[in-house]
Amino acid sequence: GDDRRPGVGPSPDLVIVACADVDLDPLAVLGLRPGDAHLVTNAGGVVGADTARDTAASRRSFGVSRVVGVPPG
Repeated sequence: GDDRRPGVGPSPDLVIVACADVDLDPLAVLGLRPGDAHLVTNAGGVVGADTARDTAASRRSFGVSRVVGVPPG
């Protein structure tokens, strides 16, 4: 079985930017599980200066090469 947990194992190369809506599960929408991607959430899933900074930090620190946006439902 796969016993991966968030923060354990290889670092994913994917960042998901999504709305912080509690009814939205961006991992499930994309067929992913906890630990498969870095998740950045905010009001409306807007890519503003702070989100761009967080995404850039993930690229530098974790080798992230892909960014996916999940708009609010």
